[in-house]
Amino acid sequence: MIIIVVLILPDIGTDETVFTILEVTAEGTGYVIYIEATAKMPITDTVGRLKDMFKHFNFRMVYADETGLGGGAVDMIREAGIPITPITFTLQVKHNMYHNLKNKMEQNNLKFKIVNQKLLNQLGALQYEYTSSGFAKLHAPERGHDDYPDSLALACLGLLSEPLGLKTFSEETMKKWEEFLEQ
Repeated sequence: MIIIVVLILPDIGTDETVFTILEVTAEGTGYVIYIEATAKMPITDTVGRLKDMFKHFNFRMVYADETGLGGGAVDMIREAGIPITPITFTLQVKHNMYHNLKNKMEQNNLKFKIVNQKLLNQLGALQYEYTSSGFAKLHAPERGHDDYPDSLALACLGLLSEPLGLKTFSEETMKKWEEFLEQ
């Protein structure tokens, strides 16, 4: 089984760092097995928690939102020897991530071994509007947050490839992910 960890790193304000762990079967079904969040903690805490999770779960990849303040944490995680793929959230990237999340849920390729009330609340509160370019602009309501759904959508990027390609994280697989994000 492949374990994928996702970090939504906080921007300025009250966002939380959300750790979502997705276990992927050989058939390509993803199971959410763990969600944890911290608020207003230094980057060193995030990296330390991730190192501890790496020892416990032996995951294959970390996807991290590097938008805003996430870049420094990404560098520290790389220096710790943890495999990481940083993702910059643009309108187009976020549209594609949520489109993929919706598809995985509809195809029953995403399952939950745990229930997280904050995830459910934030998913239920998400709002969207279309831009003139045809992309759905997904966001939390005013004074709301979308950290948990963003983390889940980011985790589902690990379900895009063929299961065998996902196990090896070949350059071809990484290119497929990058191409998907740029669509």
